[in-house]
Amino acid sequence: MNWNSETPETFPAAVQRAALPGGTAVLDRYVIREAVYVSGIELYYKAVDQASKEEITLCELLPMQWCMLDENGNFVPYQETAKAQWTLFREEALSRLQHLVDSQEDNAPSALLDVFEDRGTVWYTMHFRQTVPLRSLLDKKLLSPKAAVDLMAPVLDTLAGLHGDGFIHGAVTDTAIRLVGEEAELRDWNSAGELADAFTDVQAVSRILYRLMTGETEYRSLAAASLPAPIRNALYNGMNDRTMTIARLWEELHAKKAAKRVHVAVARQKDDSLLGKIFSPVVTAVFCLGCLAVPLVLWRISVGKAEKRAVPAAVAKFQDVSYTVSEAQAVMPELMGLPQEEAIRQIEALGMQVILARREANPVIPENCVVTQKPDAGMLVKTGGIVTLSVSSGWANYVPDVVNLRSEEAQQKLEELGFVVDIEEIVSPGDAPGTVISQSIEPETKLERDKPVKLKVSLGRTDLNKNQMEEIEDYVGMDFAKAKALLADLHLYAMQMEMVYDAATPAGTILEQDVPAGQKIPQGTIINMKVSRGMETTRVPSVVLMSSSNAKNTLEAAGLICVMCYVSNSEYAMDVVLSQNTAEGMLVPTGSQVWLNVSIGSGSNVQSTGGWSGNPLPSFSNGDEQQEEQTEEPQPEEPQPEPEPDPEPQQPEPQQPEPEQPAVQPPAPEPDDEPEAPPAPIPDDGGLEPPPMPQ
Repeated sequence: MNWNSETPETFPAAVQRAALPGGTAVLDRYVIREAVYVSGIELYYKAVDQASKEEITLCELLPMQWCMLDENGNFVPYQETAKAQWTLFREEALSRLQHLVDSQEDNAPSALLDVFEDRGTVWYTMHFRQTVPLRSLLDKKLLSPKAAVDLMAPVLDTLAGLHGDGFIHGAVTDTAIRLVGEEAELRDWNSAGELADAFTDVQAVSRILYRLMTGETEYRSLAAASLPAPIRNALYNGMNDRTMTIARLWEELHAKKAAKRVHVAVARQKDDSLLGKIFSPVVTAVFCLGCLAVPLVLWRISVGKAEKRAVPAAVAKFQDVSYTVSEAQAVMPELMGLPQEEAIRQIEALGMQVILARREANPVIPENCVVTQKPDAGMLVKTGGIVTLSVSSGWANYVPDVVNLRSEEAQQKLEELGFVVDIEEIVSPGDAPGTVISQSIEPETKLERDKPVKLKVSLGRTDLNKNQMEEIEDYVGMDFAKAKALLADLHLYAMQMEMVYDAATPAGTILEQDVPAGQKIPQGTIINMKVSRGMETTRVPSVVLMSSSNAKNTLEAAGLICVMCYVSNSEYAMDVVLSQNTAEGMLVPTGSQVWLNVSIGSGSNVQSTGGWSGNPLPSFSNGDEQQEEQTEEPQPEEPQPEPEPDPEPQQPEPQQPEPEQPAVQPPAPEPDDEPEAPPAPIPDDGGLEPPPMPQ
């Protein structure tokens, strides 16, 4: 699957990768304009019917737990064991949708227009209507009981018709119900679970009605007390009575008298008087225990003061915070300064997952140790969540090669990387005045910032005769070192004034000279040369444990091409980079591909395929091991020379090593906070007769 940047940012990562881009034709008839929303396992597009030129809603069955997209954009099962299950599911979906088409009213605004198979999955079309999920209304305001029931009437009518024909929706949610203006309609026809029955729909719609009226999802007597008795009991039965039907729920919502609850639950009036509190057995017991506990508490405080100095700094920082921690909660430890491996071990021991936000240079915290964490230390968190870390890349840089550069240019280049430059000037007959002869640190050595790099800079030669004229040759195409030596014999200087990347020319080859061949010039003259740097290279950054988007941005900023291969994984979270096939710090040609294994989570018991190709990615531990492995291979590192005269040396093609597949588990999203304030009590409507089910 290719990443599709045109899809909404709110889509899950797996859906963003699977969504088809604008301009794609489905069934050679429906042309997609854009993906608009996803709900359940259905992805909805805005499209155009080429036959009628009408704007339509095009819905794609997107069962990411069973299938994936191949190179041609078709759905294929993850593995052979899923093929039969996917085939059965697809056939049931087609049957369900075709039944809806046959039983619906043709002129209904939400009617299904076409049902078909294409690209290995199931599709259907509807008239295009601008919709928003019911959730957007739930997050804004509460409705009166009458307004809530009126809004949900079309949904109840749809469910009653489905149940009458023997079909279960099975996934009635606040996103499956869409609002078109002030009208609600039901969608997501293929999201039913295996154990769904009629009561699943009744209970789901009762919960949604209850939330519309009270702002809560679970029935509570105090919140329900504001509702009229018939509605209050009808919703209670709808949530608890497995024999309840949609038609009976409709009748009880409009009944003259409250229906009897399936389980009689009488709320006891709490006695808040002082006398009631005194004689309350619970309060009395607590009071007695408190009398016994006070001396123990005072003793513990005195002991704690004596031990306070011995408390570790990380604990002392949060010693005034007290939590009641359940099995599903944990207190975040202090991770700053810990090695990355130890921090991950502690996080996984809490039942949480790790994502690496970035690697950043830090002068205090050693390389591969934690710089920041989120949530912060001492916070009470839910297990199964994500901990985001930033890790130090140390305070070091790679020393560049500055030999033959002008001293000013070399000094600026080194100081920009954080090194301290120390210059020593010496007489050097073969080097132009002001050029670097040597450096104390070998190029490509990793050195801590603020460390000194000593440069020896040429003062030129003292045996020059300015009246002596020398004729120069054509040095273009010659190696700069050889040309410099030839010019030194003539008491002339060669200087690299400009260096450019040229993939077709070996590094160090002269491309231009500013004095033409055959011209005579006095001794001591400097001939400025334009010299090739060879193929442009870049250093590969580490992106393991980053999110795929951060990894992609990091690699592209380094001039590399990111190739993502998506694999199932049982340890790390969805959309986290598990491994890369080129080790951190390696020099590779700019524009090279770096393959990443990216986790798609563990929701489907799918074995790792090593990417869509089905081939495992190559792997190695570090650059040194990779070079050793290459020397052990049967083919030679360099091609055998041919008898032909002076072939130009070729830059070797970089070999792409193959990554390991470490592994990362998606956290469960935390539920949104629910509004708690119930609406004001609404009086009974006087016992009107229930209206018939809307048709």
